[in-house]
Amino acid sequence: MSDMNPQEALALIKKTGTELERSINDTIQIQLNREELLNLVNMAAPFIKRAFDQSQEISEFLSVPLNFPTKRDFVRLANLSIQIEEKLDQIEGYLYQLANQGTTPAPSLPSTETPALIERANRPSLARSRANKEQLKQILMQHALHLNAPSAKETTKK
Repeated sequence: MSDMNPQEALALIKKTGTELERSINDTIQIQLNREELLNLVNMAAPFIKRAFDQSQEISEFLSVPLNFPTKRDFVRLANLSIQIEEKLDQIEGYLYQLANQGTTPAPSLPSTETPALIERANRPSLARSRANKEQLKQILMQHALHLNAPSAKETTKK
């Protein structure tokens, strides 16, 4: 064994590991196909479910005084983050449309039921490049300055 180079040792470890994995998988398959095991699991399932439900109730009960998040809290947070992402996509679509319209007034933002005016596949993603973001920023700044700037008639009247 000490006469092996590293590649031969690695190949031997890989071969032995593959054989061991195959034999363990075969043993597991044989054991899972036994009817006694299936009957035992079938009888234990209601007790395991009850214990799981009780532990979940205890976790929910203790989460308030101990101030730690529960699984339901994570689900709510995930749903909120999805809603935020959808709203950001809508805003991105409006900003892209506004930048391409020129000097026309900005549309009002839609309710959550209204789809974005420009589908995500038809507009560039904000993550594509910093140059596109900077260009969009410059166009929006020019548009905002144009809307807020007094017209020539207003400046001559003063």
